[in-house]
Amino acid sequence: MSYILMMRRRLFFTVLFVAGALPAILAQGDGGLLEQARSFEARRDWASAAACYEAVVSGPGAAGTEVFWRYANCLRELLEYRQAEEMYMRVWRQDSLHYPEVLFHLAVIRKNSAEYREASKLFSRYLQKECAACDTTFRSRAWMEIQACAWAEKALLQPEECSLDRLPPKVNSPYSESNARPYGDSVLYFTSLQPVTKNEHSSVLDDYYASRIYKARVTSDGITTVRALPSRLNHPQYNNGNICFNAAHTRLYMTRSRVTESAASEIWAADFRDGKWQKPYRLGPPVNLPGTVSTHPHIVEADGQEILYFVSDRDGGYGGLDIWYALQDDEGRFQSVVNVGGTVNSNGNELTPFYDLSTQKLYFSSDGYPGFGGYDVYEVSGGLNSWHSKPENLGYPLNSPANEVYFVCSESGMKGFFASNRRSERALSDAVCCNDLYFFQRTRKQMTLHTDTFWCSSAEPRATAYAQNAVSLLPLTLYFHNDEPDPRSKLDTTETDYHSTLALYLAMQPVYMEAYAEGLNGAEADSARQRIRNFFADSLSRGYRTLCRFLDYLREDLESGSRVTLNVEGHASPLFSDSYNMHLSSRRIYSLWNTLLEYERGVFVPYIASGRLRFEHNPKGNRQAKPYVSDNPNDRRNSVYSVAAALERRIRIVGYSSVPEGADDTLCLCRLPSDRFVFKERPGTDSYCFRIQLRNITGDTLHLEFVSGSEDVVCAVEGTSVPPHSPAFVTVAFGSRLFELQPGRKALLRLRAGEVVQEIPLSFSFFKQK
Repeated sequence: MSYILMMRRRLFFTVLFVAGALPAILAQGDGGLLEQARSFEARRDWASAAACYEAVVSGPGAAGTEVFWRYANCLRELLEYRQAEEMYMRVWRQDSLHYPEVLFHLAVIRKNSAEYREASKLFSRYLQKECAACDTTFRSRAWMEIQACAWAEKALLQPEECSLDRLPPKVNSPYSESNARPYGDSVLYFTSLQPVTKNEHSSVLDDYYASRIYKARVTSDGITTVRALPSRLNHPQYNNGNICFNAAHTRLYMTRSRVTESAASEIWAADFRDGKWQKPYRLGPPVNLPGTVSTHPHIVEADGQEILYFVSDRDGGYGGLDIWYALQDDEGRFQSVVNVGGTVNSNGNELTPFYDLSTQKLYFSSDGYPGFGGYDVYEVSGGLNSWHSKPENLGYPLNSPANEVYFVCSESGMKGFFASNRRSERALSDAVCCNDLYFFQRTRKQMTLHTDTFWCSSAEPRATAYAQNAVSLLPLTLYFHNDEPDPRSKLDTTETDYHSTLALYLAMQPVYMEAYAEGLNGAEADSARQRIRNFFADSLSRGYRTLCRFLDYLREDLESGSRVTLNVEGHASPLFSDSYNMHLSSRRIYSLWNTLLEYERGVFVPYIASGRLRFEHNPKGNRQAKPYVSDNPNDRRNSVYSVAAALERRIRIVGYSSVPEGADDTLCLCRLPSDRFVFKERPGTDSYCFRIQLRNITGDTLHLEFVSGSEDVVCAVEGTSVPPHSPAFVTVAFGSRLFELQPGRKALLRLRAGEVVQEIPLSFSFFKQK
């Protein structure tokens, strides 16, 4: 296989990862070539590595089995399935004992060629092979692939209602296009990877090629003009691609790497000022890290804050390339890179994330989930690292046995663009080397979902005015200095009261101001100090003043004869271990308990002794800490002295249950908005999901379950237990056809608190709009 053909096959992956070109090393001896090949493999530069191995295999010496094995792996990564299969078969004939995964890879090749039945047989043969050294990851993947083959064979015969149009030749060249990004209805940005020079003898020269970003004008007559962006953005010394924009279109993000080096790709940004794009700049750590891939940027703006989703092979992932995100701080810098989690990331590769803020869905390409072969596009609901569903394949024809990447869609999710290397009459002679851009439009009806919530009152029935005043101050949050109270203790209790630890905390304001401003200059340092001043004044001091008002209302409520239960949560920043933070958050709760014991010379002690004032402890450690808060002990500016870290070190009074004197609170275990619910039709809506809040009004944990209902109304509980004096939700879901029938439906909710069991009949009515 010639080097020129190798470079063709590289077109698909160069746009994805923006790797460099192969240096002129092919004249070296076998030893030098093998050393270089290993180096290219480590950088995921499969084409350069394969070129080295091809030179060794076709040379005068005899290549060993290991060379054929590595050469086959590179060819498979380059989608050169026929050549890869030939090399794998050589390995199988020479030494199947020490290379048992050959069968697995041969099966993958057959699957990616849409030969699903043959692939399934090979996966089964691989699983039947007894091998103590077999990789457990491959074996578990083989089980999944057998199911995927059966699914794919059926799915190809049941296509989704979706039309596809390959974009015209003005956009799709004989080489490789990707990353279509529409801007309104009149502009389309995209990336094209083409040889830098051409001659009459070859389609791709063996010097180098580069990717550039283009801008196409779209009119009612179709795509009219296509021009490359200015050289300021398309710097000739770089591969430039994978472009995206912020919501205001005032900043663009892109991927760059040197065209003459096998360097890892990095994410750059450029600002739009004075009517033109300014010189791009490289994003600093932690987005770009030395020796790691950072690519496929995608920006989402929520509540005025930019969230950067991107792809990287850095440490801490789930295998291969993973999707990560970083949040923008007040200074506009991206901090605290976080993996989106194992719901999205597999032990394969995840690429080209696109997040639709309107539907709260993440679209991405992966080769690690059941699919048709190669990279398929999947969708998952949620955000950041909290996902509510498993990845779902978008089906055929959006996906195919080829590779589908760079999926973007409109807010409705019904139309958009993607790139695929499925066969094209305009491609080079190598049919799988190049991406084309496609426009898709779903013609099936999009299912719509209506959600709503029925809320119950937060105030207890017949509560005194004092109790209502106390409840109005909730949730009440109090803050602590790092590792306070009782630093380095593993006890759950403390003798320190909150007033004492607060006094020490307030005295540390100058220390916080200087530590948080460390390393900053001028206006940035002044801004950092001001943020600390605001936190100490608005959060720390105001919280204690609110606590004093709350305790006055509590005392008056108890003096009126009420029985009161307080529910207090304790929290910690992620700086220490999970187990230590549970002890720490418990100590913080006990510091408030000590404050109650000592308040106004023990005014609450008689009520505590008689049981009329109860205290529910709920330590949560760092389980609810924001994912962008630093847990690096060597970065004390962000993990200790930042406002973000300070906001996590807290306790919260979240529940206030008051039973007035003479009231009987044993007749019912919970409060609901009602036991009869009327649901109103919303025309054009297919399905409905209502959440009904209930509140545990007992001092015990409340256990919930639905014991009866109907088949066309699904009732469920969100969590099977509710802490004392806390809220929870039950859900009721049904389809729109119930509004046509207008039947009545019933369900039975069973509650248990300790030895007490209660059943509450619920009735549902359906009102059709005329």
